[in-house]
Amino acid sequence: MATLRRQCRLNILDRLPIRKHRLNGLDTGVSPVIEFCDWSQQLNRQPNGWLLIGEGPTFAEMNNVDLSQRTTVGLNHVFRHTPVDFAIVLDAETIDCCSASDLKDVGTLLMPTEPYVHGRPGTITLDELVRVVPALQTLADDGRVVGFDRSGLEACSSGFDKHRPALDERIACELLAKLGATTLETLGCDETADLHDDFRPFHESHSLVTDPQRQRKQRDHRRKHLANLSLTCTPLTQPFRVFINADESQELAASVLARQIRDHATTTVAVTVLKNPPLPRVRNPQCWPRDPRALTRFFVPEMTGYQGQALFVQADMLVRNDVSELAQLAMEDCQVAVLRRSDSAGWESSLQVINCERADWKIEAIIRELDEGRYTSDELIHNLALIQDSKDIAESIPSAWRPTSGKLSKDTRVHRFLDPKHQPWKQELGNCPTWDAALQRAIATGDVSVDDVYDASEDGYINESLLDAFSEEQMELFRARRRFPLPQRPQGNRLVVLTQRAYAFAGRSARNPAGAVRRLLHGSW
Repeated sequence: MATLRRQCRLNILDRLPIRKHRLNGLDTGVSPVIEFCDWSQQLNRQPNGWLLIGEGPTFAEMNNVDLSQRTTVGLNHVFRHTPVDFAIVLDAETIDCCSASDLKDVGTLLMPTEPYVHGRPGTITLDELVRVVPALQTLADDGRVVGFDRSGLEACSSGFDKHRPALDERIACELLAKLGATTLETLGCDETADLHDDFRPFHESHSLVTDPQRQRKQRDHRRKHLANLSLTCTPLTQPFRVFINADESQELAASVLARQIRDHATTTVAVTVLKNPPLPRVRNPQCWPRDPRALTRFFVPEMTGYQGQALFVQADMLVRNDVSELAQLAMEDCQVAVLRRSDSAGWESSLQVINCERADWKIEAIIRELDEGRYTSDELIHNLALIQDSKDIAESIPSAWRPTSGKLSKDTRVHRFLDPKHQPWKQELGNCPTWDAALQRAIATGDVSVDDVYDASEDGYINESLLDAFSEEQMELFRARRRFPLPQRPQGNRLVVLTQRAYAFAGRSARNPAGAVRRLLHGSW
C-alpha cells in the first residue's frame, strides 16, 4: 500500500501517450459525462443535512455518526472506506488505480472536466480519463459521473491560496452551495496537515510540517470564502491538537514521535510539526533567546484558530503514554498548564498544555515587548512573563509527565534526549532499542519512508546505519526509483532553480562532504 500513490502516478504517465494516440483515431461521439449545471437542475435542492467528510484525524469518529438523516459528501479517497452519496475527487491518480469494487458505494462522482495530475492542473480531460479507466467507464455508463468547470469557481481564482488540501474543501463547499446548501457539517476536515491512518498509504510523501503564515492565510481565505457563499460550516468534533517543535535535523525524530503519540492515544489527535517558523525581525539582538525555536510555542493558539486545547512538545522526545490524560485537564480559568522544572528554576518549557481560547498570544506583540525590554528571553520562556496574572498559569500537569533525561525505565512516560551527541537517530542502529522499536513502527505504518531516512543521512542529520531498519525489498524499490527518477517540472525561473540547488548542495557539502559528493556523482543534488 505504501507504493500505491506512486504506482498511480506511473500509470497516468505511461498511459497518457497511448490515450492521446487512440483518441485521435476514434469517433468519441456523445460524452458519457454529465455537465454539472444540467445535473444540478435535476437534483432536489436541500439547504441542510449535508455532511462533508475529509481525510483528517477526526475521520476516526465516523462509526459514531448517524448517517440516516444526512447526505454524505466524501473528499478524495474517503469513498474507499465509507459509502457516500457524492464523492468529490480532483486528481486523476485517485481514480486511475480504482477498481469497480472501490466505486460500488459511490452514489455520484464529481470531478473537474480537466482533472489535476500530480497535484497541478493537468492537460487531460475527464472524457479521456473515462475511456481509459474501466471502473470509471462503468460508473459513467450508469449516469453517475458529473464534470464541473474548475475555472469558473471562486475557490480556484487567483485571489485564493491554491495549497492542498485546503483547496479540496473550498471547492466542495462551493459546489454544495450551488446545490442549495446553507449549513454544512464536517468530519475529517480538521484544518491540519495530519491524516487519518486509513488514508496515509494513498499519500506517498506527506509532511506534517506546517507554516504558520500559510495557515493564517488559509484560515482567512476560508472565512472569506464561506462568507461569500453564505455557508455555515460546523465541525462535528474537534481533535486534540499536538504541536511538535523541530528543526531541519529533527524531522525524522518528529515523525517517530508523532507515530508514538497516535499509537498511545485513546482520543483523536492531530499532529503538526512546527519547523523553524518565520519570526518577526528583532530590533534588539541582546533580547534574542539563545535558541529562537523556543519562541515557536507562542504560534500555537493562532494555529488552532484560538479554539480548544493543544499540547506543545519538543521533537527530541519519546512519549510512552496516552496524551488523552492531558486533553482532559480542566483549564477553563487558565491560559496554560505546566510542570515545575526539576531544578525549581521556573516552568518546564519542553511540555506544556495551552488553552488556546484564553491564550490570546500574538507573536508580533510578544517580539515587540521583548524588544522593549519588558522581560528577558529567559523570563519569557521559563517563567511565561507575558502572562501577568499568576492564576492564568496552572501547575496541573501530573508530575509523572515530567520529561526525564537519564536512563530509560518501563515507567517513564516522557523521555528527552538532551545531549545532541547521544541522540539515538545520530547513533548506530541498535544503541537505543526503545527508540529503534519506535522507528520500526513508524516505518511499518508509512510515517517514515526510505527517502526520508536517506535524504536526512545525506544531509548529515542522522546516522547512515538507520537505513538498515528497512527490508531488502524496500531498499531495492528505492534504488530502482532513484536510478530512474520521474521527470519533474521546474518551479519558477530556471536560473532561480539552479541557484537554489547550488545553495542546497553547498549546505550538504558542509554537513556531510562524502554524501554530497555521492549526490553530485549520481546527479541527484
